[in-house]
Amino acid sequence: IEEQTYEFTDFDLLVGRNLDWPSAEAPVVLDVSPETGHRFISVGFPWNVGTFSGMNDAGLVVCAERVEARGTPSIDGPPVEFVLRRILQEAGGLDQALAALMSATHLRGYHVLLADPAGPGARVVELGEAPVVRQAKDGLLPGVDPEAEGVPPDVAARYARLMSLAIQERIIAPGEIEQFLCDAEPGREGQAKVFNEYTRHSVVFEPKARR
Repeated sequence: IEEQTYEFTDFDLLVGRNLDWPSAEAPVVLDVSPETGHRFISVGFPWNVGTFSGMNDAGLVVCAERVEARGTPSIDGPPVEFVLRRILQEAGGLDQALAALMSATHLRGYHVLLADPAGPGARVVELGEAPVVRQAKDGLLPGVDPEAEGVPPDVAARYARLMSLAIQERIIAPGEIEQFLCDAEPGREGQAKVFNEYTRHSVVFEPKARR
């Protein structure tokens, strides 16, 4: 059977996002229309005006994840969630977002996923002593590379499970992403599970459709 070529749809770029957080915080969704810049949706907590997960009206998506192996967050500048909020408000695409993130040289200890439906797709920026930018491989880009050195076993297991689920699908739609994010494979404990007792919000972003 010859390999089929699929036409692009609204689903040719999808971002699935689970945020694990140590405290039992209630998630909130904010629809922000600033006086200048882009309108954006932000998913976070009531006490924080920054952004951990969000998308603006240009379809630009940002997601932050704490990764201890990349270092300790610095107090020499605004925290990562404030930087990402500003990116959502001011950046219209991936190049602008990358430039803004790279200019925040004080940031340490995070991975930030940036996705742009207008191209060139998505990138993960690993913020450590020196930033490392990763691209998608075989159409998939995990927030953390489960095979990377220094990744805790539970984190590696969680991301390896996600990759194993996603790689089985020839075409991935939003509903399938939802299923991946809700996965609680029997036999896994704690944060080795994709959806676990620390998961505070799960979001599927459809950048091209602005959903």
